Amino acid sequence: KAKRTMDSGTAPKHICTCGHRVIKGNGWSGKNGGMEASFVHLALPTNVAPPSSLVSLTETTSHHASHEGFLETVRHASALLRAGQGNALPQGPDDEGVSLCQDCINRVSRAIEADTERLEEERMAYNHAVTAELERVQNLEAALRTSHWSHDVSASQFEPNDLIQRTEESFRQEIAILSATCEQHEQELAELQKVQAEQARLSKELDTVDDYLEDERNRLEIDADAFGHVQQQLSRTLGDLQREFESLSNVRLHSVLFNLVVDNRGLRYPLINEFRLAYRPKGDVHWTEISAAWAQAAQLLLLVAASVKFRSKDWRIVPLTTCAKLIHIDGKHRSVYTLGGNDRPVKMALSLRAMNALLDQLCRHMILLGHEGARPMPYETTRNRVGRFELSQLDENNDSGWSSVIHCMASNMQWLSDRASDYELQHATSVAK
Repeated sequence: KAKRTMDSGTAPKHICTCGHRVIKGNGWSGKNGGMEASFVHLALPTNVAPPSSLVSLTETTSHHASHEGFLETVRHASALLRAGQGNALPQGPDDEGVSLCQDCINRVSRAIEADTERLEEERMAYNHAVTAELERVQNLEAALRTSHWSHDVSASQFEPNDLIQRTEESFRQEIAILSATCEQHEQELAELQKVQAEQARLSKELDTVDDYLEDERNRLEIDADAFGHVQQQLSRTLGDLQREFESLSNVRLHSVLFNLVVDNRGLRYPLINEFRLAYRPKGDVHWTEISAAWAQAAQLLLLVAASVKFRSKDWRIVPLTTCAKLIHIDGKHRSVYTLGGNDRPVKMALSLRAMNALLDQLCRHMILLGHEGARPMPYETTRNRVGRFELSQLDENNDSGWSSVIHCMASNMQWLSDRASDYELQHATSVAK
């Protein structure tokens, strides 16, 4: 009977009422009618019965063999639709209800799950859209309150078009303010670019100056090294000069050129460069030696005067090698005195008086120069006096008296020579310092 039922195409009560499955052994088998699971979201309400036209079509066309596949598909769709609407149980005494196979149940379940997921995604998208719209409206109201409307006027008091116009006006004003700010910032940027260019120019100039200074420093270091070598050489030369100066300081130039020897006891003739200073010839002393001796004395006085920068107003020395002369200038009148070379004592006495007058001026000038620690002049002198002798009252024939006068004069000339040497040494030392 079951076999006849399956052959006739009528579904038994214990098989799926969709008519698409048959029992084979302990399981179900059959062909898929090609129904997709997407039908679930097109389900009718649960209180709506399947269309009568669909039922009548199923009943009236079941006997036509040429429409067997179509009827099975329609019967399957009707059963699934009824099960999806929750009307699978019998609805009356003549209604057997709907029995679904496990495959159909799984298909319905998968369709419901897919449709549920789709609805959940749509719900979430709707929630996101609503939230974004609410945020936009809230931001718009906040912008309107901060821009033009006071806190006691809300955006809800205006029409939507008016609200949009006011919002656009507010945005235009903000855009204008932002444009002005941008222009100001562009001007500041231009100024900053100018300052940057100026800083770059100054930096380049400073780099050039730095390079120049570095070159100058290198040159200065080279010059410093060269100067160090020169300084060492100059130090050695200075040391040699100082040693030489110390050696020369011990040498009295006037004494070397004119070696004057005076016997303090007065028993011997004063000697100048080994020539005897005498009043007149006596014994082996002749006029030639006497003239040469007084010529050396005149040259000594001339050297001393040049050393201490002395120039007499009325006396001049003519240092001839054979016989020295003294010239006295009294206005337009001139008197010439010869030292030696004369056989008349009167003229020799006058020449010695003239020599003493010149010595007196030179000694006074030397005293005015001053020298700390210098020994005093041996014999006081005036124009007509030396020591205890008054020259104007001394007789021309008093040989011993004139010899004593010559001794005093020679001592004073030796003192002048030493003082002149000390003066030159002091001057040279100050110049060296």
